[in-house]
Amino acid sequence: MTSTSETFFFDFKTPIVADFVSQNTRGDSDLERVVSLYYAVRDKVKYDPYHILLEPGELKASRILERGYVSIVTGK
Repeated sequence: MTSTSETFFFDFKTPIVADFVSQNTRGDSDLERVVSLYYAVRDKVKYDPYHILLEPGELKASRILERGYVSIVTGK
């Protein structure tokens, strides 16, 4: 697996994730694009600690974007 390989949770080839990335990536350098995407996730994907969804399928990037919120945040 490389850093650009799709995984079960990071399903970036799905249309909803690909659209989110293309709409929220700005800048000329890789660093600028990564930072702009980081801010988009931080600012647009809400955290809702009151609706805990722990099923693996609910933790996929595509499901989180469909729902509009994430219910669990893991440590770095």
